[in-house]
Amino acid sequence: MCACFLSASNANAMILSYFVVVDADGNGRLSRKEILDVFTKFLATKKRKNKRQQGADGLLTYEEKKHLQNYTDDFLKVADKNKNGFVELEEFMAAWSLFGDKIDAILN
Repeated sequence: MCACFLSASNANAMILSYFVVVDADGNGRLSRKEILDVFTKFLATKKRKNKRQQGADGLLTYEEKKHLQNYTDDFLKVADKNKNGFVELEEFMAAWSLFGDKIDAILN
């Protein structure tokens, strides 16, 4: 669901829930691996669901994996304001305005 149609508090709660999902180790910051893993997992699940209807396996192609890697790197360049190699919650929420619709499309 696009955050642009939600109240500010509901949008913040949705963004926080995405952050919590991505933060696999629960340390309050997102590594490149955590971001890439969740994008890959959700896209593969989405693809399998769509492909099942078409009788295919739904595995990600090399091009799709490369696209996700590039997208993750682009996200980190924008989001990691303090350049420590991680994305903290405040950074994630700020970056959402630039990447939110694309992230939403991957996760849903």
